[in-house]
Amino acid sequence: MREEELLYSAPVEEEQPALDELEIEKTARRYQTGDGVEKDLDEALRWYRKSKSSLARYASALIWQEKRAYKEAEQELLKGLEAEEGDAIPFIQMELGKLYLSGQISGTPDYSLAIRYLEEGLRGEPAYGKLCAGLLGLAYEKAGRTIQAIHWYKTAVRDFGREEYRENLYRLYLTGAAGAQMKRVAEEALGKEVR
Repeated sequence: MREEELLYSAPVEEEQPALDELEIEKTARRYQTGDGVEKDLDEALRWYRKSKSSLARYASALIWQEKRAYKEAEQELLKGLEAEEGDAIPFIQMELGKLYLSGQISGTPDYSLAIRYLEEGLRGEPAYGKLCAGLLGLAYEKAGRTIQAIHWYKTAVRDFGREEYRENLYRLYLTGAAGAQMKRVAEEALGKEVR
C-alpha cells in the first residue's frame, strides 16, 4: 500500500468537544458531594483544576480547608482572584480574610491581610456585609484598633441583625479607653441600657 493510501485509509479520530465550564464544575461538585458518584475529594480537585473560573478556585479552596491543607487553600483563593470568570471574587476575598484572621495558614493571624480582604469583599459585594461586618470588627479588635472594631460590631448588630457580635460590642464599650462615655454612645445607638 502506498503512503497516500495509508493516510486516507487510517481511521480518523473525531475530536471530542471540550466540556464547558459549567459541565466541568457540575462534575467536580458531584465528586465533592457524592451526588450520584462515590464522594472523592481528590477527583473533585482534579475536575476543578480544569476550570478557569473563580468559583472553581473557591470550591477547591473549601476542599483544601476540609483536608486541613490551609496553604493550598490560600493558593487556590489567590489564583481565584486572577480567574477569567470572576463571579466568586467577593466570596474569595471573604474566605481569604477568614483564613488570615484565624491564623490557619501560617500559624499566626495576619490581621492587616484579614482586614484588607474582608474590606475588599465587602466593597465588591455590599450584600456580604452581613457576613463580613462582624469579622471585620473581630479583625480590628485583634489588631488593637478599637474604634474601627466598634464601628464594625455596631454595623453587624444594628444593620445586619448579627446578635452574636453584641457581646463583643458591649465589652469594647465598657473596657475601652473611654468606657463610660462609650457606654452612653452604645446605649444611644442600641436604644437600650447597657449593663
